[in-house]
Amino acid sequence: MADQEVHQVADHFRDMVAASSQTPESFWNTLIRKGIDEVIDGPRTGRWRFEELEKTEKTYIGTKMEILVRSEFELERGRRTDLLVRGHEVDVKWAVAGNWMIARENVGEICLGLQASRRMSTFSVGLFRAEEGLLTAGSNQDKKRQLTAAAKASAVEWLVHAAPLTPGFFSILPPDTVSRIFGGSTAQERVRLLAQLVPRVPLSREVIATVAGNMKDPMRRLRRDKYRDNPLGDMVLLHASRRRELSALGIAPLPRHHWIAVAAADLSEVQDDPVSS
Repeated sequence: MADQEVHQVADHFRDMVAASSQTPESFWNTLIRKGIDEVIDGPRTGRWRFEELEKTEKTYIGTKMEILVRSEFELERGRRTDLLVRGHEVDVKWAVAGNWMIARENVGEICLGLQASRRMSTFSVGLFRAEEGLLTAGSNQDKKRQLTAAAKASAVEWLVHAAPLTPGFFSILPPDTVSRIFGGSTAQERVRLLAQLVPRVPLSREVIATVAGNMKDPMRRLRRDKYRDNPLGDMVLLHASRRRELSALGIAPLPRHHWIAVAAADLSEVQDDPVSS
């Protein structure tokens, strides 16, 4: 029998994602990638890969996901669980290359499960009720159990299933390139180095904010005005909205909230006023 409360919670998440004008894959990919990257904290730790985290840090990612879900969807805490969604108690579960762990106090509760593959190449997001009959008989040392294989195949209402997870941007760059970028002494210099060393690669707002060290308005010190030279030197950051120029430069459309660095000289050939956005 269908669980109407699980459906109501699923509908809430779907409606909120749809209102953001993003696809479910894009929305949840961004949230999960952000949670992982915030725990890795590359600029301060010098690490850029999930594999470099300590065991306790990997465990904390679950808490980070809970915080981000609550914030992104503007949800309140439940009385017993992490979230209150349309009046229903919902607990957030995170797992890597395995199954969600269900504590005794969560049996019978609705769960929002977020999961990534071992190599961080794919992710899934689903909702289920942790019914007694859907859980394994055995438990770990913490008395936590998992969904049975049959339950995971049939009792989870997937919001996203086995979608590609964007790799951490800095984890795929050569280490010396990353060192040079973060070796800049100012936000402006670091973003200039990013533009020069990583041209014609889509740059998300989060990537630029990480380099600039300014999460609220990473573009503030990069805007060009008539009183000063281009802060990026001979490079220009084009926003996704500059579709005509991107097309003229042979660059595929960018995702929302993304920029791409191109040579000012190249842009001048297709645009009389090569001002970065």
